[in-house]
Amino acid sequence: MKRVSTFVLLLVIAAAASSQTRQAGLSVGVYGGVQTSLEPYDGGGSIGAVMLYDLSEHIQLTLSSAYMSWSDRFAGSFRAIPILFGARVLAGRGDVVPYGMLDVGLYSMRRRGDALFPLTIVP
Repeated sequence: MKRVSTFVLLLVIAAAASSQTRQAGLSVGVYGGVQTSLEPYDGGGSIGAVMLYDLSEHIQLTLSSAYMSWSDRFAGSFRAIPILFGARVLAGRGDVVPYGMLDVGLYSMRRRGDALFPLTIVP
């Protein structure tokens, strides 16, 4: 229960800070989420930040990082910290815009304090 209340608190903080700051082609946002329990998973949550830089009207560079935590009844509890760099290709402009995206980066993953993959390159 303590883990759920911690993620709810992080989600509230993310919602309060999620109004993106935008200045001269640069925007910064905060996001969060809570995963529900689906067999065999016990659920988890995440909180992170993303920075977008407009290269042109339809292309953005992205830099993001997060803290993610989840558990599995068979394998135990996991924590991951991804650091990702990528690009988005926007299909228009407006309030709701579909886009394609590609990220590359590093993940640091741990299970119950043991390093599983200290640095993993993710295409």
